[in-house]
Parts: sequence; C-alpha cells; structure tokens
Amino acid sequence: MKNTCNYSDKWQTYINDYDKFEYDIKTIEGFTVFNCYPNNGYFKGNLGFEVHESQVSEIRFSKKPKMGINDFVSKVKVA
Repeated sequence: MKNTCNYSDKWQTYINDYDKFEYDIKTIEGFTVFNCYPNNGYFKGNLGFEVHESQVSEIRFSKKPKMGINDFVSKVKVA
C-alpha cells in the first residue's frame, strides 16, 4: 500500500482523502476516535463509532494499531 496522502504519526489537517490504513482522528466537534479504518466515506472506529469524513478535522496513523496494515508507513507497530 502507498501513502498517497502523506499522512504521518503526527496530527495533521485532514485533506478530505485517505488511503486504506489505520488512523486516529479528531472530529470538528473535538472528539478523538482511535483505531479507525476508512471505508466508503466513513471512519469506523473503536467501540463501534462511525464518523463521516466530512466531520474529520485532523488525522494521524494510529498510535496503538491493531491490524498491522501500517507497518510500512508508520514507526508505531502492533504490540
């Protein structure tokens, strides 16, 4: 997989696009949702949360990844 959006392990502004990696996101309301996987315009997070991409303000690669799909783009590895 390629990181075409150039996201990183640090918080940055969401550019209304994503690649299929595991992310932590911040919403425009100020909530943080961890371990999100994007699909069909939604970020599906821990505890069953779904956040539409129009509600995302910031994004980073997950700090506690669970799926191992970030291994080539992030310094943080699955524990």
